Amino acid sequence: MKAAAILGALLLTAPVAVHAAKIYKWTDPQGNVIYSDTPRPGAVEIEVPTAPAGIVPVPPRDRAQPSQPAARPAAYEALTVVAPADQQVLENIGGLVNVSLSVAPSLQVAEGHALRLRLDGRTLDARYPGAEIALPNVERGEHTLAAEVVDRAGAVLIASAAVTFTVHEPSSQAPDGPDIYPPSVPGQVYPPTYRPVYPPQRPRPTPR
Repeated sequence: MKAAAILGALLLTAPVAVHAAKIYKWTDPQGNVIYSDTPRPGAVEIEVPTAPAGIVPVPPRDRAQPSQPAARPAAYEALTVVAPADQQVLENIGGLVNVSLSVAPSLQVAEGHALRLRLDGRTLDARYPGAEIALPNVERGEHTLAAEVVDRAGAVLIASAAVTFTVHEPSSQAPDGPDIYPPSVPGQVYPPTYRPVYPPQRPRPTPR
């Protein structure tokens, strides 16, 4: 606005019959745009269009380009629990379940998104930046597992369907299997001893 006013004042001091005035424009070290009818090194020459007497055209102000709205993150289309599979039986895993998830499009970690698990209907506190998760301390028995994508505030962006799996572990009372218990019938001595069926025979006298 200040630069436009200076330009207008310079043109008003020129003769009324303006046809093709030359104006020079430059920027001082402080960043101010200055207009003058006197050339100087580094100045840019501006051709002022012909105008009727008494009417001085004023260059329009530089209009700031409207800022483009920030791109919104793409919405998630699918989230699936790949492993464990539905109705899968896990044998002797030591309480550690390897969970594998599939999310499309890819998890947007830069936007603060993370994965969260729900085990047996209970939301776990941990948040994971990747789709391969080692879930510890899973007890023997049947369990349900589902996954969610959440944002920084914890809002759920998408949730998966739940899968059911079963963990088989050795019993704490019989860690080596059922054969460790003593048999109900005592074992037989080998080789077995039998009571004779017939009475012992007396030796016959030797003939003389």
